[in-house]
Amino acid sequence: MEDDNFDPNMVDQVDDSKIFAKHKFENNFSLIDVLGLEEFKEELEYKTWCHTSSSWEIQIQMEKEVPFNNFNIFVTLRRIDLSNSVVHGLLLIWLLNIEGKKCPIPYRLECELDGRGAAYEVFAVDQHYRCLLRDDDYLTFPDDVLIVKVQLFVRRCCENKLLCCSKL
Repeated sequence: MEDDNFDPNMVDQVDDSKIFAKHKFENNFSLIDVLGLEEFKEELEYKTWCHTSSSWEIQIQMEKEVPFNNFNIFVTLRRIDLSNSVVHGLLLIWLLNIEGKKCPIPYRLECELDGRGAAYEVFAVDQHYRCLLRDDDYLTFPDDVLIVKVQLFVRRCCENKLLCCSKL
């Protein structure tokens, strides 16, 4: 069972520079006027170009009921290429403030999917974002902006280096 207590002094749980993957995709998006924002949805698509090509769709929906009480992040990671080949996907979602400060713990969804597969997860964001709040009030984000960084690592599609011709 995972501990839901957040320690802002905790060192990074995952250092993404140590994740080995033939394919890495990354995207950032900003939530502006986050204090008044109640719902946000983003959809992203990625494709690998290798011996076992795969296409991926990421759907992220963020909701909150009471400002800064609790965000919920609904995540769907789906293969959209209809291949029978099973490929490993690792999705990391990081929260940052506009000053570049990053929460030390990413939200993580890891799965093995064929071309018809999908994985779903709901993350409750309770205390994890508090390290990003303004030092003078611990209630609002600097400039009322929250940045969401999404990283997808795709592995086990082209283990043979000669077969991999990735376009990142």
